[in-house]
Amino acid sequence: MNMVLGFIPNLLVALFILGAFAWLAGVARSASHGALEGAGVSNAGAISTLAYVATFGFGVVAAATQIGVATTLIDIMFAGLIAAVALAFGLAFGLGGREEAAGIWRDLRSQASSVGNGAKRAPVPTGSPERAQGNGKQVPAEPTYTR
Repeated sequence: MNMVLGFIPNLLVALFILGAFAWLAGVARSASHGALEGAGVSNAGAISTLAYVATFGFGVVAAATQIGVATTLIDIMFAGLIAAVALAFGLAFGLGGREEAAGIWRDLRSQASSVGNGAKRAPVPTGSPERAQGNGKQVPAEPTYTR
């Protein structure tokens, strides 16, 4: 009986966390949809739904952690999900932007070669060795002592 009574406060806090994140997810969806639609993005609805799901997902993980539902398993699964999403974005931008990056490098190389062909070298300062080294005398190194 004491275990059930001890679980009720954690359950209430978890429900509060879930409600707060549900509200916050709705705000994120509305704000992102309004901003993206105002900017003229064609798939504003899909992106705002993604913002809602991501925010609510954080809330579900926080609520499950609060009530102690397989905390280690949830942490591992959540880290795996974040890693998978990061890998997907990296591959999408990496493979999708390959041609664009090649074009940028090609432009930079052509600019560098055109600048390099027309550039003049700076004059090398000349002078006597005395001016370059001070008075022209060699200064012996300080002796080093070992124990």
